[in-house]
Amino acid sequence: MLLFTFGSARASRRPENQRRELEEAARHRGWNIVATYADDGISGAKGRDKRPGLDAMLKDATRRRFDVGALTVSAAHSLT
Repeated sequence: MLLFTFGSARASRRPENQRRELEEAARHRGWNIVATYADDGISGAKGRDKRPGLDAMLKDATRRRFDVGALTVSAAHSLT
């Protein structure tokens, strides 16, 4: 399992809080965390070339380094 966090101005969505929530969820499900990736302080609107955490995660996905991924998405972020 991997964890991916990204920066947010809201206290509840800060990367350290996201990471803590995801780690707790993984422990609850008995999942082994093999990697944590972060783009703290980098806008999600930036391209992959400007987001080293996202780039590393996608490269590891193609290498099949993990089976399951977890990330947090707030209502303020769009996936479209």
